Amino acid sequence: MHCLAYAPEWQANCWRFVESYPRRLTRAITQGKDSFTCREDFEEIVTFLASVPLFKNQLPRSELPKVARNLKRKVWEPGAEIVKQGDLGKAFFLIMSGEADVLTRSGDSCNSHVRATLRKGDYFGGRTLLEERSNVATIRAGSEANLVTLSMSRRAFHDTGIAKYLKFPKRAAIYNEHPAPATSVEFKSHAKTDAEIAFIACAVRGNANLRALIQTDEEQLSKIAAAAEKRVVEKGEEVAKRGEALQGSVGDEFFIIREGSFDIVLSSPSDLERVSAEDIIAAKPMPNVGSNHLALRPKLGSPKRAKDKRLRGRGHTDGAKGFASHSLTSFKGIKEIPDSPDSPHSDGMGEDSTASTSPMGKCEVLSDGDSFGELSLLYNMRREATFRARERSVIYAVPRRGWESAFSRRGPRFDEYCKLLEEVHALEPLVSSERYELACNAQGFVHFRAGERVITQGRVRQARLWYVVYAGNAVMNLDRPDGTRVKLAEVGRPGCFGERSLLRGDAAYDVNVDAGENGMTCLTFNGETIRVLLTRIYNDSPGFIPDIHADIEEWCNLKAQHAESGVAAAAMDFAIPQTSVGDRHTDKYVKLQVLGRGAYGEVYLVQDTVAKKHYALKVMSKGHILRSGCVRQVRWERELLSMVDSKFVIRLHRTLYDEQHIYMLLEAALGGNLMELLHTRPQVFLEDMPRGSAASFYAACLTAALEYLHERCIAHRDIKPENAMLDEHGYAKLCDMGFARFVLNKTNTLVGTPEYIAPEVIDIPHEHDVSVDWWALGVMVYELLAGQTPFHDEGIADQMARLLAIRRSQEDAMQDGICFPFHFPSKSKGFVQDLLRRDPDRLGCNGGARAVREHDMFRLWKFDWKALYARKWPSPFCPAVDIPEARHM
Repeated sequence: MHCLAYAPEWQANCWRFVESYPRRLTRAITQGKDSFTCREDFEEIVTFLASVPLFKNQLPRSELPKVARNLKRKVWEPGAEIVKQGDLGKAFFLIMSGEADVLTRSGDSCNSHVRATLRKGDYFGGRTLLEERSNVATIRAGSEANLVTLSMSRRAFHDTGIAKYLKFPKRAAIYNEHPAPATSVEFKSHAKTDAEIAFIACAVRGNANLRALIQTDEEQLSKIAAAAEKRVVEKGEEVAKRGEALQGSVGDEFFIIREGSFDIVLSSPSDLERVSAEDIIAAKPMPNVGSNHLALRPKLGSPKRAKDKRLRGRGHTDGAKGFASHSLTSFKGIKEIPDSPDSPHSDGMGEDSTASTSPMGKCEVLSDGDSFGELSLLYNMRREATFRARERSVIYAVPRRGWESAFSRRGPRFDEYCKLLEEVHALEPLVSSERYELACNAQGFVHFRAGERVITQGRVRQARLWYVVYAGNAVMNLDRPDGTRVKLAEVGRPGCFGERSLLRGDAAYDVNVDAGENGMTCLTFNGETIRVLLTRIYNDSPGFIPDIHADIEEWCNLKAQHAESGVAAAAMDFAIPQTSVGDRHTDKYVKLQVLGRGAYGEVYLVQDTVAKKHYALKVMSKGHILRSGCVRQVRWERELLSMVDSKFVIRLHRTLYDEQHIYMLLEAALGGNLMELLHTRPQVFLEDMPRGSAASFYAACLTAALEYLHERCIAHRDIKPENAMLDEHGYAKLCDMGFARFVLNKTNTLVGTPEYIAPEVIDIPHEHDVSVDWWALGVMVYELLAGQTPFHDEGIADQMARLLAIRRSQEDAMQDGICFPFHFPSKSKGFVQDLLRRDPDRLGCNGGARAVREHDMFRLWKFDWKALYARKWPSPFCPAVDIPEARHM
């Protein structure tokens, strides 16, 4: 087997030099300033596009540079009108920074009203790219700061070829069919005396449940007091009734008793059974409410009030299940995901566990200073007890909006909520402000142990939650009438479940949902909160939520497909997950052989023992990278490789890391490289028939690779035989993106391997573009056919002097003509000569890869490019691949 030197970074013949002389460096940077800034902007735009849900969820990562290349950046002053309602739409706009207001007018009215606000990552005009149509709204830059947009015309959209990937949903925030969602919390304030404010504050502080979950300050207490409405309740009147949330909404008020007393009436034991883990979640504390996330478990032994003998702990409750019990049966199956490493886990009750309860009837009395109803507001849960006035009483009622204005729903993991919701396929029709509001209403992360039953088929859903998978998998299986169970689908991040029964209005779910073999973590939402939003998306944007009337098996298959589309990029080779080695991801890789050594470490051939596939594992020392000052170079190699998905470029599958090393898991090309082939089997290039056809084949492979890279504004800048790897079929694949960069116009870095560096790279100020790759291709083809490079270094050892000697040799060749050996194929001479010209006369400078493909050399060979792209054109050499026996790493 050929032992290939797999992409070594700093071989003896690979030299990189950035000038250190201040005067020369200043001159170079000054002359190349505009192009350098342009490249930085381009890199910023590509990075930004990767974070936009529209592109992140639908577009392959390899297409992002093509999109960025066709976007136009513009800055709008505050109040500037970008598009006008009724005018013909001409472009697609993406907001990069700032805010824009969506204004619409209805009928013959001349007055417009603001329907929504668009922020970073939002877009408008998407449907304009698909068809000629009028703008449905006016978009105006916000009044606070400049608005920066990226725009694309319909022609550019179709020329880039991304139309086959993108689907633009109809978004209610921009259309007239639905009112804009209220984003501000509005409620009526009620005047209070200082004594009343002090009384309300004392009652809130004295509430055991609130004290365990929320740290209140004076401002919050003032807001609660201002929102509280004073009411008189007659004897026997019920202010909060058990089950009032079952058919529609959850409890919407928190009550404080000013005068009088109330009975708490609990339910019968049979009503308190918990039938699934879903019910447990509804009664558990949300981790994003406050800093103390202890389970809400008031007990009979709570402290007593000094002025009477009532049990204070039991005076603050919605009548949550198990509250009247002397003990709670707990298990470790369901745990809250803590907001910080030090936060404790909370315990729940098993699916079939039953709380020990007292008989139905009056079990507690609340009087002045007591409060109740906080659980419904905190957790969006239904009431499990009825509160009935024993006498004519006076209470303060705090509405939900007043409550939410006092207690922010944003927790320490709020950014994780937002990031997860951006990935959810069903939520793509929402603008960023709507996703933000949805994240504010999340009930928090909940973890299920492996195999834990989350929803039970056929049982009435009490909690009616909506779940978004954060980690792990949800397994959907169906219990058939004949007693058999069949697995229908498995949904991972960022899939969701629980909405089918909500949208259909069904009381029960028609499949079982269990946590997968590695457990599952979900972000949960109250079903009634999410139902209206999902109904709107379902009606307005077909395709983002599967047909709710479809057969359950078809529905589950569609759910799995939608979940996969949400992580389509992650499932493809060009989307690169980065994982810590500590979580066993390297355990399945077995080392087979050392493929090469570089300055940063080694490259190994490894085998995935699970998938039975082979990869090249590039191991790089973090310390050496830091000492060499090449952090940015390594980072960009990874980033650029992650945007490549070509049959003619080595793919990056994933990156890993530990304390000392960075690992790149690369596609393994097991046939060696062109330099090895030239030295070990020169007859491939000397005895091919017709002469020159072998070199032409490999030139065609690299032309296809460069065409792919240049379409994405990527210059490789290190084309040479060592970086052309051969796969098992003899096709060449370009590797080693260490020197690759985005180049839009010109860049001015002196970089590359001396024998292959183009003249303009050597000449100060080193300005060059992607055409330097075509020069290097010409040098490589010459070397394959002549056995040596066309330019000489005069045997000089000093790197700078050697480079200047090569530059003199280049100048002589361009003036007097390139010297070809007698055996050099005549058909290939013209190809090499046209490539080894000064910019802009060089082949490929004008017309790019198309001009190279149409050169006479390929035409005379009657080269079939379609067959090459389909990998059906016969290769001149098919290597014998001998893989050694596996041995553990």
